[in-house]
Amino acid sequence: MKSTIGLIILFVNVCFGCNHIPKGGTKAIQQEKVQKLEMSYKDAIDTISKKVVDLTSIYDLFYFEEFIKIYEQPDFYKKDAIVFISDSANGLQEKQIAVYSMQNLTDTPYIDFCSSLLELYKKNAVDSDVLKAAIFRSINKKFQIIRNYGNSSVINLLKAYSATCNNYEATKRIEEILSGKYWSGLQEFLNNNN
Repeated sequence: MKSTIGLIILFVNVCFGCNHIPKGGTKAIQQEKVQKLEMSYKDAIDTISKKVVDLTSIYDLFYFEEFIKIYEQPDFYKKDAIVFISDSANGLQEKQIAVYSMQNLTDTPYIDFCSSLLELYKKNAVDSDVLKAAIFRSINKKFQIIRNYGNSSVINLLKAYSATCNNYEATKRIEEILSGKYWSGLQEFLNNNN
């Protein structure tokens, strides 16, 4: 999306004779669009958590400017999110908010993000509820892990999680995801409820 916007601006500038193309071309245009937080990532997640009170509805997160700034540019905050989630001083709700803030990553970076969470889970640095939020829940209906059930990285991720998971329901859901049944059912549900 960002590269498309940059190319459109470049196209308009070239076609209409505008001479203001930032040094660095479309990449510079994209960087001009980045709205950085006015606080650290940790402070932003803590602020969001205090405002949302509880995560009864994950969609309430979109009411908060801090969340939107992170969500709209997750690549910029991905490393911060992993560090935040790995910190045992941060609570479950805050870690889940951090997970949801990353769900606008494109497929491959999101799968990599989930793989990092799995490694933290194996080291007991992340609770299973955090990993389940990353794999099974979707704040934006992208369902990157579930939708990409045939991707070799997703298959490896889910098999590794299943092998270390002590939760029957999660293991059963992973089997359904790997078979494609879960995605098929989810698509039908989404199509009937739109």
